[in-house]
Amino acid sequence: MREAEVVELGDVALPQPGSFVDGPFGSNLKSEEYIERAEVRLIQLQNIGLGDWINKEARYITHQKADSLRRHEALPGDLAIAKMADPIARACILPSRHERYVVVADCIKLRVDESRFDRRFIVAVLNSWNFRRSVESISTGTTRLRVGLEALKRVRIWAPSLREQSRIADTLDAIREKASAHKGIIRKLRLVEQSIIADSMKSTNESHRERLEHLTSLIVDGVHHTPKYVSNGVPFVTVENLTRGGGISFHPIRYVSTEDHLEYSRRASPTVGDILVSKDGTLGVSRVVPDGSPEFSIFVSVALIRPRPALLNSHYGAMFFDSPDFFRQLGNLSSGTGLKHIHLSDFRQFVLNVPPVSEQEALVARVEATRNVIRMEESALARLNKLEQGLMDDLLTGRVRVPIDVQV
Repeated sequence: MREAEVVELGDVALPQPGSFVDGPFGSNLKSEEYIERAEVRLIQLQNIGLGDWINKEARYITHQKADSLRRHEALPGDLAIAKMADPIARACILPSRHERYVVVADCIKLRVDESRFDRRFIVAVLNSWNFRRSVESISTGTTRLRVGLEALKRVRIWAPSLREQSRIADTLDAIREKASAHKGIIRKLRLVEQSIIADSMKSTNESHRERLEHLTSLIVDGVHHTPKYVSNGVPFVTVENLTRGGGISFHPIRYVSTEDHLEYSRRASPTVGDILVSKDGTLGVSRVVPDGSPEFSIFVSVALIRPRPALLNSHYGAMFFDSPDFFRQLGNLSSGTGLKHIHLSDFRQFVLNVPPVSEQEALVARVEATRNVIRMEESALARLNKLEQGLMDDLLTGRVRVPIDVQV
């Protein structure tokens, strides 16, 4: 094993002109020169992920235009690097999806000298926390960080032998492959979940359509003014506490005094089984108040819906807000203007498909079983991501060395 060395990122490039370049000035590539035909693909910031090419918002130019920008041309296998956050200097390997690419102004092309460096290893280094911290220290900008090409070339990285680089890359690739498999399973399970919810809201011989106001004993929102917060007291739930994670998040949370809570409870006093729904900002996020919840108050941005147990299962009612039926009715309210707020009167007029409660419970059980498997897959994915980050910290800095004479 040759001794590892510290090199500048510029030394990683193939020693040929145009191997490490950024995009052309805006005056040399204008938006009116974009075409619909899939000739030469432009590399934009939104296409560069953390190790992945993100195939969206495709923009193309003609081969003739690309020929005039030959210095900025990239090929499959080259590295694309983002000059701007978020995060800064993230990188990916260009796929063989297109024969030719051209980088735009805020992106960089790096053609790796493969006689000395494994491109997969270099991408892993660029996407590591240690490298990003180094780049942030030389970046400019206040609202959005940016790094210049010349500054980036001078950033120093640890580089072992080519063989060890490849073994490190193989190790990280194996973890990413497993993570990708879990992501695929999660995507499929999400489709199953959505299908069950969508089907449950369709009318059957055993169901009927009913307005939400007839299925509930209370539809109300929280306090209509910003309260005075205290360091310790009664939790105060806003939309943020509904959108952070899969339930009602009580950590972190703001607090109000016991006296204010008692006053707010005269209007809305959440209890177990109530449905909380976001009615401002992010619309229609629903959560059921679970057993064991502490007493809390809610803000005006949160609607409280109290089902009549003989007519509506709480979790089935919450499922309505995840269904295409809800979004269709929400769209009818907005008339294409982009609704930012759901009024309580709108909640009362929403129409649900209502099968017998026993059938509602069975549908809820199917959805919950699917969600339990999703949570298991997400937990496994989180463990792999944590393992990958730990290995990147160790293997990409030389803190832990990978043997090159044994099988991984």
